[in-house]
Amino acid sequence: MENIRYNNQMGKKATMWGVLFIGLIAVLCLLPHRFYRLYINFVYPYPKVMEDDAVRGWKNRPGAHLFRFPSGGKVREVAFDVGASGERLLSTSPITDPMARVVVVGDSITAGWGVANEATYTAIAAKQFPRVEFTNQGVGGYGTYQSLLTLKQLYTKEKAPEIVVLGLSDFQTTRNTASLHWRTIAFIYSNRGHVRMPYVRLRADGSLEAFPPVGDQGPPGCRLSAYLCGTYFHWFKSGSVPPDASEEENNQVIAKLLTQMNRWAVDHSSRFLVAILDAGSLRHRSFLERERIPFVVAGPYHTLPDDFHPSEAYHADLGAKLAARLAPWLR
Repeated sequence: MENIRYNNQMGKKATMWGVLFIGLIAVLCLLPHRFYRLYINFVYPYPKVMEDDAVRGWKNRPGAHLFRFPSGGKVREVAFDVGASGERLLSTSPITDPMARVVVVGDSITAGWGVANEATYTAIAAKQFPRVEFTNQGVGGYGTYQSLLTLKQLYTKEKAPEIVVLGLSDFQTTRNTASLHWRTIAFIYSNRGHVRMPYVRLRADGSLEAFPPVGDQGPPGCRLSAYLCGTYFHWFKSGSVPPDASEEENNQVIAKLLTQMNRWAVDHSSRFLVAILDAGSLRHRSFLERERIPFVVAGPYHTLPDDFHPSEAYHADLGAKLAARLAPWLR
């Protein structure tokens, strides 16, 4: 009897320690994604600012959206207004008879994630040219390839803008080739329950091979834990696209995409300008110089107090630099 009682007690202790161990593992799985994200999801959920797109994977959803960022015990509210074609509105009056049109494409930095409509670098530059129509077609999470698809999808030769500006960030390097890490991150931050992204890879002859949007769907808990999500995608979804491209292939891909975008601009009688948004993208500077593609370099990457995206001061500085670079073309 004593042995039975002893074994029962040991069994209960083992069960208790097992539960505690599983709980600890669950907490550790959540830590890489930070409890801050869970807090945001349930207390200050991001608005659904994206919608599906058959060509680009996703795009900005038209409408008036409001972000609420908790910071320093307060809540910072940011309006994110989107027009009919998916453009981030600039909070300026429409220009009825513009002397020229400028379209800016890029990722969340260009879209102005975390800053007001009128504070994006596109809006800052637009204030210097009251007779020029500026359109901000930046979309969060975009790679260079999706920006090229945006131009091809929205603008014909007859309606092409006089100037195209690409906001180029280092984040786009692995997005263009749909790396496993990027697909994992994109899924965690998606409010649509899935991620479908187009991508490109190099063929053996050095040309680009384009792939339509690839769909990834994970288990419900995947969105709560970066560790769980990464493990799931690594073991169960890694076969949905080829193995991750090498750094050399990624750099070749982005060079070819920049060339294609420049060629698109030439074919549509547009000028092409690249805005280098961060220090990582400076490695493409020599390529741009060699290909004689004009560019402007952003200042120091000062982040928002409650987000890793750049601050309004960053946007103000880049907007002034962009306006100065565009001035000879628009005067």
